[in-house]
Amino acid sequence: MRRKVIQQNPTTLVVSLPAKWAKANEVTKGDELDISEQEDKLIVSIADQSKRKERTVTLNFNKKHWEIPNKKYKYVQRILAAPYKAGYDEIIIRSDCKEVLEYIEKRVETFIGIEIIDQGRDYFKIKNLVSGLDEEFDNVFRRTLLITNRFATESLEIIKSKEYDDLKNLLRLEKTHNKITDFCKRLLAAKDYDSPKKTRYLYALIAENERLVDEYKDICKYILNSKNPEISKEIVTLLEDTNKLVVQYSNSFFKFDLESIHTLTKGFCKEEETALQLFDKPSTKDKRIVHHILNILTKTYEMGEAFLEMNI
Repeated sequence: MRRKVIQQNPTTLVVSLPAKWAKANEVTKGDELDISEQEDKLIVSIADQSKRKERTVTLNFNKKHWEIPNKKYKYVQRILAAPYKAGYDEIIIRSDCKEVLEYIEKRVETFIGIEIIDQGRDYFKIKNLVSGLDEEFDNVFRRTLLITNRFATESLEIIKSKEYDDLKNLLRLEKTHNKITDFCKRLLAAKDYDSPKKTRYLYALIAENERLVDEYKDICKYILNSKNPEISKEIVTLLEDTNKLVVQYSNSFFKFDLESIHTLTKGFCKEEETALQLFDKPSTKDKRIVHHILNILTKTYEMGEAFLEMNI
């Protein structure tokens, strides 16, 4: 769609609004609009949020959606999370399967800002009850990075102390991290962060950070499932040095400078070489842990790369 620019007076240029858009959004004479500059673009949006059209989606589930072996909930979990992270205001669930409805009722409790406001024998209506949180993104995202740091630090401390049962408590923190990560995605879906470019990079960074914490979770689960875990000093040292890079990345996120990227790159190359040598060493036990550490290193490096591209 193109519009011609009209010269209203010597200092003012005017562009008309598309009639279809104005009608759909109930824009009338005297209304205020928000206009944001994004490089060579102007983004026009409704200032009065009470006029914003709510986004609604209906999800239908039946018994076959509850029949995945070992992880019956997996399909339902993925489908339910998608519209939440996409920023929908209302999600209607319909199902003739009691197990699906029971699972969804519990699962909704793990999402921030939405609640079940109506339900019947075969349906739920889920509604967004929180507004005005778009300004809170930095604080929410910072919390995900702090949890990442905490997971890295505390898992190492437990491994060093050999009090492995304490890892069970730490695993609960991973669920909290998932909950806040999903909320970050929802905030980004609702409103761009500074620019569409930064929003795209941030969404990818949030998803990768979640996968990074999953690697720590997998290390914890592997140790808990081992009968007599004996983790070598070499692996503990590798994990400790890797954690320093993870914490450094998290701490530098809101203070971009090229020197931090240089330090991360140098550290990654050093620790990756150490990890590969350990992995290839025939006498190395617990290669699964080394494998997960390599994944942590790779994800940290890739997040640093996206961080650089976002800010350069």
